[in-house]
Amino acid sequence: MAEQSKVVKSAAETLIDLLIGTKKKKFISATVLLIIAFLLQIRGKKSETETIKIKPEKKKGGKGNVDEVFIMRIKKLISIVIPTWKCQEVLDLVLLTVFLVLRTFLSIYLAGVNGKIVKAIIQRDMGLFIKRIFGLGMIAVPASFVNSFLDFLNKRLSINFKKRLTHYFHSTYLKDMVFYQLGNLDSRVTNPDQRLTADI
Repeated sequence: MAEQSKVVKSAAETLIDLLIGTKKKKFISATVLLIIAFLLQIRGKKSETETIKIKPEKKKGGKGNVDEVFIMRIKKLISIVIPTWKCQEVLDLVLLTVFLVLRTFLSIYLAGVNGKIVKAIIQRDMGLFIKRIFGLGMIAVPASFVNSFLDFLNKRLSINFKKRLTHYFHSTYLKDMVFYQLGNLDSRVTNPDQRLTADI
C-alpha cells in the first residue's frame, strides 16, 4: 500500500511539474492526458458491451434433436447398410467390437509393462531392464497387428456402408422416372445427381 501511494504521489508531482513548465511541456502533457482520457473512454465502452447479457435462443424442434424422427431415420439407414444378419458387415462389426476390447486390455497391459520398465531404471538393474524391454518388444508385435486390423475394419466397414447406400439411392433414383421428375418437374431439389454423388 505504501509503495502504491508513493508511486501515485510521484506521478502526481511529475504531472504538476509538466503542467507548470514550458509551453512544449504543457503541450506534451495535454496530449498525454487526452490520449489517456480517450483510452479510458474506449475501455468503459468495452466493459459496457461485455456486461450486456445475451438471451439464449429457445430450442426449436427439428435440427439436431434426438427424437422419434431421428430414431426412425437411423433405423431406416441401418436397415439399408445391414440388410441381413448374415452379411459381411455384421461380421465386421463383431470383429471390430472384439478387437476394440482386446486393444483395451493390451493398452492396460502395456501401461503395466512401462511401469515395470521405469521401476527397473530406478533400481538401476540393467539385466531386469533388458528383460522388460524384450517383453515390451514381444507384446508390441501383436499390439501393432491389433491396431492395424482395427484401422482395416473401420475402412472396410466405411466402404461397404457407402457401397450399399449408393446402390440403394441410385436404384431409387432410377426407378419409375424419379430422376426425370426431380430434374425437370420439381425445383425444390437442385442438382439431385450431384447431391447423390457428393453426399454419400
